[in-house]
Amino acid sequence: MKPFIIPVFIPIYGCPNKCIYCDQNISIGQQSLPTPNDVASIVDEHLKTASFHSKPRRYTQVAFYGGTFTGLSFNTQGNYLKTIAPYLKNKKVQSIRLSTRPDYINQQNLNLLKSFSVKTIELGVQSMDDEVLKLSQRGYTSQKVEESARLIKENGLELGIQLMPGLPGDTENKIIKTSEQICKIKPDFLRIYPTVVIKNTLLQKLYLKGEYTTLSLKQAISICKKMLLLFQYNHIPVIRIGIQPTKTLLKPGAIVAGPFHPAFRELVLSSILYDRLFVSIKKNLTLKTFTFFVHPSELSTFMGNKKENVKKLKKDFPGFDIQFRQDEGVQCGKFELSNSLG
Repeated sequence: MKPFIIPVFIPIYGCPNKCIYCDQNISIGQQSLPTPNDVASIVDEHLKTASFHSKPRRYTQVAFYGGTFTGLSFNTQGNYLKTIAPYLKNKKVQSIRLSTRPDYINQQNLNLLKSFSVKTIELGVQSMDDEVLKLSQRGYTSQKVEESARLIKENGLELGIQLMPGLPGDTENKIIKTSEQICKIKPDFLRIYPTVVIKNTLLQKLYLKGEYTTLSLKQAISICKKMLLLFQYNHIPVIRIGIQPTKTLLKPGAIVAGPFHPAFRELVLSSILYDRLFVSIKKNLTLKTFTFFVHPSELSTFMGNKKENVKKLKKDFPGFDIQFRQDEGVQCGKFELSNSLG
């Protein structure tokens, strides 16, 4: 069961520099740093709605997203964390997570975070290729990522890592090597955000001058599919694929270019499922009709966005009758073909 997340955004504050792809005013639609009172109000408002969520949730977690939390002054960090302390005490909130950079992790700061019961730290790693990190103006190396990840884990904290395939200087080979290095780090979970060009960023200037080329949607799906399969093989959960489609990002002109799709994760999963369906048909060509039974919650994913998987399968196997049916008895992530497990 997923935690009920209460998001608190601290846009760009604490960041030592502005990375070439970043304009958080557009990404999250917020400019000012919230006060501790603002944070308390945000938590209270979300807790009022928590009981209305239909999905059972194991615990509630306050998450500080956006800027570099550990780049804030110790006093500011402490004030935010003190605000959450009463909610932890009365058990309305069970834990805290925060986002930060690999170069803003040290033992002194981790001691502060642990004293306020912070459970999870997400590192905005983006890449493990030093050239890509340099071209993206991240200000650290892959060695620093490894050191910070190790320190977080040694302190008993949950480690999350965020990756951005498709940054300047990136290639599919580099992205896969990055993924392999991340597997060795063994984070508790991952997020994958294919790079898009956002308005008013340095990346936009490079793109308009022809000095940067984005991944196409097809390329991004193919690469993220390989990443996801690799992480699944290594038992590392990927909790998000594709940037969150906020209201500000969805405004015309906010995203200048790049592989953005509001249902990007589903496109990746559908591509994986297509491969499995293709293999299943290939192995059973003596059949004339293929009826795939899938769990109702995954019917659209199996069939593909706008039934793309169905169209491709019928094109690849002309003359065959290919159908999908819902069956609650089929395990999620699997399918049954003519009463045989797929």
